Amino acid sequence: MKGNLILSVIVIIFSLFFLYHSVNLPSSSTAIPGPGAWPTMLLIMMVILGLSLLVSTIRTARKGEVVSKEIQAEAGDEAAEEDFVPKVVFPYRYLVLLGIAVIYLFLVSGIGFLLATPLMLAGAAFLLGMRKVWSLVTTSVMGSAAVIVIFIVILNIPLPRGLGVFRELSYLIY
Repeated sequence: MKGNLILSVIVIIFSLFFLYHSVNLPSSSTAIPGPGAWPTMLLIMMVILGLSLLVSTIRTARKGEVVSKEIQAEAGDEAAEEDFVPKVVFPYRYLVLLGIAVIYLFLVSGIGFLLATPLMLAGAAFLLGMRKVWSLVTTSVMGSAAVIVIFIVILNIPLPRGLGVFRELSYLIY
């Protein structure tokens, strides 16, 4: 509860600070968005999500105070003081995810965005618990396609194409 409150305030402050600076980036004179469009859109979403987390945390805290007082009155202080300790199945999963991201950074320059990104998304989804092959393939392909559409088609920002045959393959797709 307290962590969500702190996180939401940090996200809001961070987003507003960088939103102020992203608005000052040059805009485009054509129909294509300028360099400040993408950061501005992301930062506006971050402010909205930070505010929603803040509001939901405050609402939950207010409801929790009322519920905890009722529980203490009914069950006594001993039942209210019991702590729930969750079982951690794989405590170093975040380090493996970080390793996947580092491997992705090296792969994207060699084999290009087109092949490296679906592999990275599938690996991360598998690590986080997705086990169905069809879901892994669909998620990784659709996620990569969404990024290609956003960056190449809408924002006109090139993505790494890779080297050799991978470069030629990427020219066939985008």
